[in-house]
Amino acid sequence: SGWVGDAEAALGGGATLRCASASPVLTDTDSDAKDFIESEQALLQLLGLLVHVCRDSATAAHVATARWLEPLLSVWHYCSPRCCRLVMRLLSCVLPHAEPASVRVPP
Repeated sequence: SGWVGDAEAALGGGATLRCASASPVLTDTDSDAKDFIESEQALLQLLGLLVHVCRDSATAAHVATARWLEPLLSVWHYCSPRCCRLVMRLLSCVLPHAEPASVRVPP
């Protein structure tokens, strides 16, 4: 899958997870709030695609590496409940393929 490398770079390659547990109030001039909404929507789309493709065990095994799991586990600290629900669905596909000793859970 060609997009997996792009998603891996976006999720694990130093991308900032810019989500919060509560959505900001939008005004016409509030560009930060609009950027927030756009980045959360992009993250939701990325996570939705990952959930879909990780139903295949070969892709799930690829995502079950520390390089993928560490950023996914950090979502709990930074993102909205919608993102967290998608990560839970994703982890239910991925964790059976993971080696627990190789993954560091962020504090």
